[in-house]
Amino acid sequence: MPPPSLPGEASLGHAGHHRPRRAAARTADPRALRLLLGVDFLRRDFPDISKPGYLTVDEVKLKGHFKTLIAELEGPELTEELSRKFGKDLHACPRLTTIMRRSQPKYGAIHTDGPSKVMTMLST
Repeated sequence: MPPPSLPGEASLGHAGHHRPRRAAARTADPRALRLLLGVDFLRRDFPDISKPGYLTVDEVKLKGHFKTLIAELEGPELTEELSRKFGKDLHACPRLTTIMRRSQPKYGAIHTDGPSKVMTMLST
């Protein structure tokens, strides 16, 4: 059974007929397409963060569509897709998801975290 539509969302039909982004076409799960189209819902549900800097998901109150997005980012399906894409089994690798509302100039500097860091994925 497909997940319910987002509030205010028009019927999308079969996910394969709508390809707003290449990544959405790679999954059979219609939730991915709904999340890509639900940016306003993500903004609405984004945690109330007043200070600059990185916060872990345990340090903020997750709710609604933003909570669903984090669950999918931390889920096994994304790990499997990234493992296939980059040819490295990432299932055993620890994951740290951080959230930031405001950035500072020092956060954009190119740097090396260390030999244990396998991958960084950024989203705006």
